[in-house]
Amino acid sequence: MFEADFKPVSYGFRPLRRAHDAIAEIHFYGAHGYRWVLDADIEACFDSIGHTALMDRVRVRVKDNRVLRLVKAFLKAGVLTEDNNREDTLTGTRRAASSPHCWRTSPCRRSTST
Repeated sequence: MFEADFKPVSYGFRPLRRAHDAIAEIHFYGAHGYRWVLDADIEACFDSIGHTALMDRVRVRVKDNRVLRLVKAFLKAGVLTEDNNREDTLTGTRRAASSPHCWRTSPCRRSTST
């Protein structure tokens, strides 16, 4: 739904795009005279997004109240810590794949391989 807003040069956390694609594009442009690459990231962006601001932006695109309630429920679900305690989430959209915490409503899966 929000994928259409991303620029073609964005590769982070997008379907059918991966780091290897970004590297291939860098090599392509490097072979055609370009000498600069810009890599930008907003550290902990998803950990600090305000729930109200996020829901306001989602409401612009999503008109189905059932979906809006589901998104809000996920945001308010809290996280389950490693010592099995529940913590409220007042901000942020924690993702199990990149956070030391996991959604309370989804299983925690950690890779033990290096």
